[in-house]
Amino acid sequence: MRKSTWKNIASLAIVVVLALPAQAQTQDPATAYSNGKVLLQQQRYDLAMAELKPLTQNGNYGPEASYFYALAALKSNKVDDAYRTLLQLQNQFASWDGMADADYLLANVLFEQGEYERAISKLQEIQGSALATDAEGLIRYYLTRLNDRPKYEQLLKRFNSDKTVAQVFADKAGGRMVPRARSPDIRATCTAV
Repeated sequence: MRKSTWKNIASLAIVVVLALPAQAQTQDPATAYSNGKVLLQQQRYDLAMAELKPLTQNGNYGPEASYFYALAALKSNKVDDAYRTLLQLQNQFASWDGMADADYLLANVLFEQGEYERAISKLQEIQGSALATDAEGLIRYYLTRLNDRPKYEQLLKRFNSDKTVAQVFADKAGGRMVPRARSPDIRATCTAV
């Protein structure tokens, strides 16, 4: 009987000790948000995501937590997770002041997914904002990595008034692709740049 009592006490002590860390992990949203941002800055993306995920539904921290969660997901190559979170951000917090930043990040995600047309369209939505120059840089970065000539021509047709798209097309081709471009519209757009 005595051994049984000690076993019960020992089992109870182990349960209490194991329960303490779980209880300690329950923290207020401000601390979790702050920890998530610090972890993001330290490039510990998976840990940042774990801190921020519960806050993405929180009214006070929801928009910012969603944005930083999506950024951490993108940085850790979880592009689909970043995409879903940014769509959720747009749907739940449409009037958030930082929506231009979220649109820029969403365009980055779309480029990573190979959705060039959607990405450029999203970046055109933030023209005239403080991010316009950064948006042009993002378009330039991804289009210089694109080696698919038919896709370039398709983008030129779709965005025939976008100087950045035409400039990258002409720069990347080194002037050789412009005269050989199949469409007169493409040649005209590239020569106007």
